Amino acid sequence: MAGASGGALAAQTSAAGAFGFIGAGYLTSSRLQQELSLARAQLHLSESDPLPVGVGYLAWQLEKDPAYAADVLNVALSNRVQAIWLAFGNNIGRWIEYVRSYDASSGRRPRTHIFVQISSVEEARTAIWDWEVDVLVAQGLFFFVLLPQPPLAWIRLSSHVHSPQQELNLAAMGIAPRHRFSL
Repeated sequence: MAGASGGALAAQTSAAGAFGFIGAGYLTSSRLQQELSLARAQLHLSESDPLPVGVGYLAWQLEKDPAYAADVLNVALSNRVQAIWLAFGNNIGRWIEYVRSYDASSGRRPRTHIFVQISSVEEARTAIWDWEVDVLVAQGLFFFVLLPQPPLAWIRLSSHVHSPQQELNLAAMGIAPRHRFSL
């Protein structure tokens, strides 16, 4: 996502009925604001309208510099993006707590959706039970987890589905391989 998905692509994706994300992995807060403004302009939204796109972060980048992290997260949150996507970090829970605290202190309703990319059953359990994320993005081979309350949605990043029966089985579990959906 980083470097390839800016405000124009995110806006066009959302306008087409899917869910667009801006990859903020290496962006400065001012550059992220430019991309969010571009998305807002292309969607013909005022500054007070919620922005129906998400922003994706490399959590390890946020962990390197907490001041930078606060700046880039605040830019997205103050623009009222619909979702934050977090991937590849050692302390993702910290950033989820940051987003949830921001939403609570600003009185935001509905709250920002949290997408978390995971690559193991243990990470999935932590994301659901401890972090209470809205969407799990499962990277790699498919795995099955029994959860008392499933997330809002699952997304599977893998091409290991080889038959229509496998696709139906995944769809029955709320996993959408190679299919779009919106929140």
